[in-house]
Amino acid sequence: MTQFIALDPNVEVSGAVILAAIAHLKTDVVPLLDKYGIFDVRPDKWYPLQAFLDVLKAINDGWQLGSSTVDLMSIGMQIPDNALWPPEVTSVEAALNSIDVAYHINHRGGEIGHYQIETTEPHHIRMVCDNPYPSDFDYGIIYRTVKKFSPKGQIFQVQRADSPSRLKGDEVCVYDIFFEN
Repeated sequence: MTQFIALDPNVEVSGAVILAAIAHLKTDVVPLLDKYGIFDVRPDKWYPLQAFLDVLKAINDGWQLGSSTVDLMSIGMQIPDNALWPPEVTSVEAALNSIDVAYHINHRGGEIGHYQIETTEPHHIRMVCDNPYPSDFDYGIIYRTVKKFSPKGQIFQVQRADSPSRLKGDEVCVYDIFFEN
């Protein structure tokens, strides 16, 4: 899927996702949301996904919060920090698997894509992101999820594969997560 372009114009995103993503931006982001037709964001309301992707594109293209630049990676990191996690999610693998479930709960109205993990080796997990969100946004979600659910002191690395990559026009992005013993 191409970054920033919803596959289906009917797809909606829950206000809970928008609020989680912009939690650290506070009310300063309201004019940008308003510009793209996202008004009065509430967790129980639904908003056009394309409008939210347009907001993320504007941020990607250089929107600033005062004198500070806001990046999509830091916005993606807000999702795991502000999401409610089921009590049974206690490991990195379970958390990464639950991203796709949460993604489908918080989007409706058409094809949205997926987040899929593959355990390739004992200390390596691969995440394939097949969705319209920007690659840096997904990187932030993955990185913060791994950090949040890794055992204290666990050393890990998240790497975006060179190919395939939505940054190069491919349909998916692949992220490799490596853990030290």
